[in-house]
Amino acid sequence: METTNESIINWELHHKIMAKKRGIDVCIGISIDQITPEYFTIPILSEESLEYLKEKEENESEFDPMFCKESIRAEWTRRYPVFAWRAGWLYQQLLKLMCFKVISGLSESFVVVDSDTIFLRDVPFVPGKYYFCKTKEYHPPYLPPIRALLGVVETIGFSCVTHHSIFNSRFLQAMIGEIEARHRLPSVEAILRHLDFSEPSCFSEWDLYANYMILRHPKVTRRRQLRWADIKEQPSSVQLAAYAKKYDFVSYPVCIASPLRS
Repeated sequence: METTNESIINWELHHKIMAKKRGIDVCIGISIDQITPEYFTIPILSEESLEYLKEKEENESEFDPMFCKESIRAEWTRRYPVFAWRAGWLYQQLLKLMCFKVISGLSESFVVVDSDTIFLRDVPFVPGKYYFCKTKEYHPPYLPPIRALLGVVETIGFSCVTHHSIFNSRFLQAMIGEIEARHRLPSVEAILRHLDFSEPSCFSEWDLYANYMILRHPKVTRRRQLRWADIKEQPSSVQLAAYAKKYDFVSYPVCIASPLRS
């Protein structure tokens, strides 16, 4: 890997902000290879302008030509209205898969981190590689869409839902192209067509990409079993120090966002 400033700056961490600031000052402590965090560019997707952040900001409306939250909600309402409130959850998954088409200057390999996830230790990434962890979470409703979209009978047999992933735009485009060719539909339309909307958690972008990479491109995949915990509330600085002794990162998906406590 070259270490010129140009190649360093071209590495980017895509940090998705869905609401207010959630520990972003901690989250940027991820290192790539031996590159220090100060060289990161952090594109941010947000519904509203986040004036207190200096990082590059992208408005979600730029995705509207491909899909929007309202159209997903309308489709969920048409097929199973009880769970139409989950449209935002599905929408943010599609943002991750399609962000390389919208964010200008995004490097070929980039890392997506859920906005409620805080990395506690340096976690290295190498361009062109796909790193995955096996997780205890294994949600059967995720599997039928993966089988249908990728045209496979057997999936990899485990889940890779770990609140972050390294993506590669070349592989993403190949996966999307395969889905569109198989189903003769735009990729988002194909995904929506194969979801069971009577199931509130009916899709995983992490597992779709993991299955594609491990099944189609095994030579560039690497299992790296990080240690993490899902916690119930936003941690204090003291708690973060304690968690760092045991975990690589923590995630607090059910908490209400608020500034880090001292």
